[in-house]
Order: sequence, then structure tokens, then C-alpha cells
Amino acid sequence: MQGFKAGVVFAVLVAVAGCSGLNYAVSNYAQVKPVQFSYGGNTFRVYDRPDENRLMITPLVGDTSGAAALKGAARGEPGALSGAEGTYRSASDAYFSGTGRQCEISRVERIVEAQWEVFYTCRG
Repeated sequence: MQGFKAGVVFAVLVAVAGCSGLNYAVSNYAQVKPVQFSYGGNTFRVYDRPDENRLMITPLVGDTSGAAALKGAARGEPGALSGAEGTYRSASDAYFSGTGRQCEISRVERIVEAQWEVFYTCRG
């Protein structure tokens, strides 16, 4: 019975953590119009906040071309892309290159599964 209770408590904590991540994404990026772009066989949406030197990046919902690899990378599975953080960092670098902006990424943090926030500084 204690194992069951511990499992329920864990499930509730995971649900609450997920909700807080979604609330964070909505409160910080709901007003931002996303830009769609492709990189590494995947299609992404970028919600850029140059006023705050950060963006949120997420794979396009319904894009099946690389969804399994991205999901595997998020879980750190062998044979998956070189880790989810590295994947989103590389995709964000490609986004900056496509815009012509010279930006350096300082850190990448997971908001919720498949939604990552990228902090950066730009020259110019």
C-alpha cells in the first residue's frame, strides 16, 4: 500500500510540475507570434523575445519526420539525437543564422517535454 501511495504522490508532483511549465510558457510567450523553420529534418516553431534575450523553441505539432528522434533525445535514449538540449541549441543557432542575427546562446532550459527556453545575447 505504501508503494501505491508513493506512486500517487509522484504522479501528482509530475502533473503539478508539468502544469507550472505550461503556465510559464503561456504567461511568457502567449503574445509572441511564432516563426516556423526547418532544421535537421524537423520543423520547429520559435517564439522569440528579443526584448528579453530569450526564445522558446518547440517541434511543430503533427510533424512526424523527426518526432520520434526528438522524443528519444528528450529521454536520453541510445541512438537518439545527441541529447535534447544539444538538439534545441543547434536548432536555435540555425534559427539565428537564418535571421542574420549574430547571437550567442548562454543557456538552454527545458520548460516541459519538447518545449525549451533559450537565453542568448546578440551583437549589433
